[in-house]
Amino acid sequence: MASKIYKSDVRTAPGCCGEYVEVTRRGGRIVARTVQLYTHGPDQIEKWRPATEYDIDRARAPMAWLDEAARANW
Repeated sequence: MASKIYKSDVRTAPGCCGEYVEVTRRGGRIVARTVQLYTHGPDQIEKWRPATEYDIDRARAPMAWLDEAARANW
């Protein structure tokens, strides 16, 4: 079961109306995904992947997660 999701602010992105990053803990791992938003048509949601330092910082997730994510990516 996933724990709380931390989301970044929406920012502009090429080819779409904007995007944001979600960071959460799933199955004991810290993971992230990008959601691209569109005015017309469905949004594109990337698959969950190991979270990077950039993802955690951008989504303002707990900094304690940064150490966990770094250990998991070794």
